[in-house]
Amino acid sequence: MGLGDIIKKSSFFDIISEKIENLDTIGLIAFSLLLGSNLIISCLISIIFVFYGDILLKKFNIEEKYPNLAKIINLRLKFQRYYLILAILYIFSVALCQLLFGIFVLSK
Repeated sequence: MGLGDIIKKSSFFDIISEKIENLDTIGLIAFSLLLGSNLIISCLISIIFVFYGDILLKKFNIEEKYPNLAKIINLRLKFQRYYLILAILYIFSVALCQLLFGIFVLSK
């Protein structure tokens, strides 16, 4: 049975879930650390976009040039604080989990 047969019989997610099920404890920890690192990078990019978006809005005077968009921009500014807090909480929680996983691996 070749790789082509495997791909035809099951979907990508089935293959990935089968591989995850076959991992030992250290492999599961490594996989979760990989997912956690991806989440941290995603949150950092989100934080960068929040601040860079403000810079662009102020630099090009978007609110004054396009008054129809002012309502949407003001709504974005209201939710921006919550997005920032949520992203920071995600980063700290994932970093804490990664620290605990590292301690677990070193204690084995």
